[in-house]
Amino acid sequence: LFREDKQGTPRYASMEWVERLGAVNHRRRMKLAGHLCSQYVTQVLNGDGSFVEAMHRRVGFGRFQINATAANNVDTSGLGP
Repeated sequence: LFREDKQGTPRYASMEWVERLGAVNHRRRMKLAGHLCSQYVTQVLNGDGSFVEAMHRRVGFGRFQINATAANNVDTSGLGP
């Protein structure tokens, strides 16, 4: 789970830990999936894929789930019906 305001707490790895995961996964044999919350969702919905691209390139995440919900601190009012 990626949510900046909760990094380093249970269920939300610190970026340091994620970078270490990338080092362990240097051969890209792990099938990693990231779950985006909060500002990471907002970035993607606004067309900014830089975080996703960086995590794919540096760590090896192959797919991401976008958790665009109010519970994940995302304003969904402008997303349509």
